[in-house]
Amino acid sequence: MRLSVSVHPAWSERERSAIDYQVSQHGDFGFRYCSATPRDAGAVRRDALSGHPLLRRDAATERTLPSDLVALLAADDDLGVRVLLAQNHPHPPAGLLLRCFLEYTGDERERLLTRPGFPSEGLAAHADDADPAVRRLAARDPGTAPHTVERLTRDPDPAVRAAFARHPNLPGPRLTQLLEDEELVHHAAANPALTASAIRRLVTSSLPVS
Repeated sequence: MRLSVSVHPAWSERERSAIDYQVSQHGDFGFRYCSATPRDAGAVRRDALSGHPLLRRDAATERTLPSDLVALLAADDDLGVRVLLAQNHPHPPAGLLLRCFLEYTGDERERLLTRPGFPSEGLAAHADDADPAVRRLAARDPGTAPHTVERLTRDPDPAVRAAFARHPNLPGPRLTQLLEDEELVHHAAANPALTASAIRRLVTSSLPVS
């Protein structure tokens, strides 16, 4: 009850800070539908500058946040604020998107990968992460080394294997092997590094016999 009361607009920030409330860092922070009419800009700014994480989270979902508040909330110490900003702002900072994907494991985590500006360069650094979803990030990096790409086509996680079967840096011999692999053939067939002759062979072999 104290948490619900603590966000009442009647409180001053000083009064609000005296309330003994707790805000969980666990939860699902995803896309939020909002009214077609933007909130009052002054009220949004007050929420963004509040010491209360729930008010800052509300501010983070506003699509029309000015750049100074975007920068402020992107560096917020509350995970929910950062992730809600990344999930809802039309142009979230690239560094924020990556940080949120690395730190957040709740609902709609994968949606962060679809947000505009999600980075690709430098993701090869995550190729050995314990989290398969983070290892898979390296498949988005055009600079991932061929030997790393080849190794990760043998990863224990099937989604990681599939992602790297499509990577253009996959060495030719391994790509040829995967075209004969029942599990990964469809992913390997979508690899942009396939030669024209290999594509013709695939098409010919898939034609029905009359």
